[in-house]
Amino acid sequence: MNQEKEVPSKPNKKGKSSLLRKLLKWSGYLFIGFVLLIASLILALRTPAVQQWITNKATQYVSELTGAECSIDRLYLTFSGNLWLEGVFLSDLNGDTLFYCSSLETGLRIRPLFDREIRVRKFDWRGLEANVVTDSLGVNNFDFLIEAFSGEESESPEDDPSQPFDVFLPEVSFSDIKFSVSDRQSGMDMDLSLKRLLLSPLQLSTLFKSIDQESISISGLKVNMLLYDAAGQLEDSVPPTNETEVEGLTVFPNLSLGQFSLDDLSFNLIDRRLDSELAVKVDRHLISKLLFSPEESSSGLPKIAIGEVLTEGLIVHFAEASTLADDLVSMAGHRAGNRKDFFY
Repeated sequence: MNQEKEVPSKPNKKGKSSLLRKLLKWSGYLFIGFVLLIASLILALRTPAVQQWITNKATQYVSELTGAECSIDRLYLTFSGNLWLEGVFLSDLNGDTLFYCSSLETGLRIRPLFDREIRVRKFDWRGLEANVVTDSLGVNNFDFLIEAFSGEESESPEDDPSQPFDVFLPEVSFSDIKFSVSDRQSGMDMDLSLKRLLLSPLQLSTLFKSIDQESISISGLKVNMLLYDAAGQLEDSVPPTNETEVEGLTVFPNLSLGQFSLDDLSFNLIDRRLDSELAVKVDRHLISKLLFSPEESSSGLPKIAIGEVLTEGLIVHFAEASTLADDLVSMAGHRAGNRKDFFY
């Protein structure tokens, strides 16, 4: 009787290929689902309802954390992917305006972050108002922000060996800036207004060791200062010694500036302590090829090199009066006393 020999079964290649096809198929579904999820999030962020919800949550968080009023009129993403803010308002604890931004458009490139580079696509700030008040005890009206956002210091590891980021800024534009300071502790009030500040594209090298700036343009700068007897002077305060100041110079980076232009400058100073007043007006001031290096030269001072300096329409007015009216507000009128005018 012939016995049939059992033939060993061969591996099922068809079953393996079917399993592979299923894995590839499900991987494709997962990838497509991930892409659709990201696209849906991007589209959702562009809808007014989602943007308003994010705005309300952000302002509510700041208000509850600080106890101050915070509001944002509008927040949305532009078609180019930039962030646009309108009507950003923050008050101090007394309800007065601490900070207000009319509009801000900025954007950040994502891919360069993997190469340890921060590249800002756009920075356009229009309408800025800030008011700083310091009472006679040295308490600032913005101290509550520092206390609210400064949590307990956690023990951090020692110096991070990773290399810092390089920063690349586009053309930076500020316009319609108003800044006021009332410091009763030191006895100084200041009002500053600026029509426009324009910075050319800027690269800040690693650790900010050098700054290479092509041009800086300032127009419509007006500064009014009033000095008076301080409510409380710190008698124990000692000015920094020359040694400290010299050592501090070494922390400044190397600076290379192609051109600095200043148009329509107005500076007014009233010193009630010395019964004097100073007014300076400049139509145009231009500096080209400015180089600054904190490295000490043979004289022991930093190295400074300037190519050309041009000044047009310079008027300097200085007066020493025996008395100044208490309601003195501006420097427009002439006062009794010794007066010196310089025209250029």
